[in-house]
Amino acid sequence: MKKEISEKELFETIPVPRAVATLAIPTIISQVVTMIYNLADTCGIFPCKL
Repeated sequence: MKKEISEKELFETIPVPRAVATLAIPTIISQVVTMIYNLADTCGIFPCKL
């Protein structure tokens, strides 16, 4: 079972590359979901040729 990391532990004890990945991966996933939604919305309003 994976333990949850507190913000204090994240910013003070974890190595920088791992801390950046911990913060960046959820952000990237949410941006991709938003992009797919916007593409689907645009193609629903305006006929697009993908």
